[in-house]
This record gives sequence, structure tokens and C-alpha cells, in this order.
Amino acid sequence: DNPQVTTGIDLVAGMHANLLSATTQNLLIRVCIVFPLMVMSVIVLQLVRIVIMKKLIKERSAAVKLFSNIPKSTLVNVADRLCSGKERDLMEEVIAQKSISAVWKVELTVIATSLILLALSATIFGLFVTFAQSNGSVGKLINLVGKQRSYVESIRFWSQELVVQDTAVRSFSSALAYLVSTLKSLAEADKIVKYGNASQGIESSIATDSRFHDLVFERPCPGEYNLGECKGLGQYFGIFTDLAIKLTETHRSKLTMDNSDYIKLIMIQEGLAKRWLLELVNTVYDSVINESNSIDTEATICFVVGIPIIIFGWAVATMQITKMSTEVERMIRMLLCVPLNVLETTSNV
Repeated sequence: DNPQVTTGIDLVAGMHANLLSATTQNLLIRVCIVFPLMVMSVIVLQLVRIVIMKKLIKERSAAVKLFSNIPKSTLVNVADRLCSGKERDLMEEVIAQKSISAVWKVELTVIATSLILLALSATIFGLFVTFAQSNGSVGKLINLVGKQRSYVESIRFWSQELVVQDTAVRSFSSALAYLVSTLKSLAEADKIVKYGNASQGIESSIATDSRFHDLVFERPCPGEYNLGECKGLGQYFGIFTDLAIKLTETHRSKLTMDNSDYIKLIMIQEGLAKRWLLELVNTVYDSVINESNSIDTEATICFVVGIPIIIFGWAVATMQITKMSTEVERMIRMLLCVPLNVLETTSNV
């Protein structure tokens, strides 16, 4: 196996990945509380309303049926003589076959309230799923950038092994094989960091994060290294790996501490590993944390909006049930206004 050098940035990348995981868990806890609460509120609201309203509607329909079998002239006469104002008004509505209450208006209001709550619940759930998918990709991306730093350190290490040529510790051919293998791993990691990899579940941040794009493609390389027109981490990596490849192609007799390619490789490795890659990790981490904060805010807004809607839904349902119950009670009282002899002389009553 190719041994890797443990580096500070790998620890930073690991810390960021752990923080992202903790952020996801926090959002998950909030979603597990808010989402079921809102959905259950809708379910309970509808069940309670349906059960009670079904019973009340049945009772009211039975009362209306009784009134419909009494001649209208008889009802009018009874209402004028025996009923109070409210009962008389209600009886007139029955006689005229008008709707006793705006049941469907209230019904539509409750249904609309329920749909809004479900929409808010779906929004919260969708926000979490989106973030969880993005977070998983970013966590892998951060770990991959940490590996890049490790590969850069390893390339320096194996380049030094080639130059020192301490055969008592490791053969020249072994050090050369390790260097070539590490260069290959670095090239693969660099490609995935830039452009993503669907099979590994890693998405590129180039198109979505301007700072990432600038760091990888646009920012001028450090002037103190005299790298010419070098721009971005991509070209920076290219120069670094080209120098390492030259070392692998150089004859063993010319691989010394004074080799110009080796000196330049050691020089630019410091800035590449300790500054640029560290900034890349922080850039990716900051972008997903900003997204997390945005989603957290949106979820909070949905919850804050959902609470008064839940209260409103229950208030409307309660008002509907109370009104229906009151009408049934009034109809019962109204039936009591009808003399027994009238009921006895009326068929089907």
C-alpha cells in the first residue's frame, strides 16, 4: 500500500465533515418534530370534524325530514302563534327550503387550511431532503480535498526519497513506484473535485459557487514562485505534478538535492498545500453552511406561519361544529312548538 502522511488539513477536513454531519442531524431533529406535528394536526382536525359533523348532519337531516312532512300552512300558523323570533326565522328557512347554514363555505375553508398546512409540511420536508443530498455530496468533496493535501505531502515525501536514495530504508524502484501511484491518485482526485463524479455522489461546486470557481480557475498563482501566467488551483496542480513527473523521468544519477525541478517542487508545495487547499476546504464548507442557515430560516418561517394556521383551522372547525349543534338544538326546540294534535294528524311524522 501507498503510505500517506498525516496532515493538519486532513484534520480540518475531517472536522468540517463532522460539523456538516452534526448540522444535518440538527435539521433532521427539527424536521422530525415539525413535519409530524403539522401533518398530525391536519389528520386529527379532519377526523374530529368529520366524526362530529357526520352525527350533527344526520340529526339535522332527520329534523328537516320531519318538518317537510308537515304542511307549510300548518307550520306558518304554529310559528306565528307559539315560536320565538329565532325559532320562527329558522322555521321560515325550513319552509322555504333554504340552506340552514353555510356548511360548504366552512367546509371549503377547513379544507383549504388543511391543504396549506400540508403544503408547508411538504416544503419543510423538501428543504431537508435537498439539504441532506447536498450535504452528503459536500462532505465527500471536503474529504476528497483533504486527500489532495495528503497526496501533495506524499509527493513531496517520495520525491525526497528519490533524491536521497537511502537504499537501506527503501529501494529506489519502490520509492519511484509510490510516487507514480500517488501522482495518479492526485490526478483522479483533482478531476473529481473540479467536475464531480455521479457514481461517487459528488457534485461539482464550480457552477454554483463563484469563490470555488475563482480559486480553481481564475486566481493568479503566487507571484513569489515565478509560475508565469498560471491561474487557478487547476494550473497550480498541473505545474506541481509536471515537476514530479519530470523527476520520475530523470535518470537516477541526476536526481540530487540540487536538481532544479526538485527544488521548485518543494518550494511551491508549501503554498499549494498550506494555503490554497485549506482555503478550498473552507470555501466549500462555508457554502454549505450558508445553505444550511438559509434552509433553517425557511423551515422556521414555515413553522411560524403554520402555528397560526393550525389555530385558525381548529377555530373554524369548532365554529362549524358549534353552529351546526346550535341549529340542531333550535330545530328540536322548534319541533316542541308544534302541538301534539298537529303531529298526530300529519302522516309520516
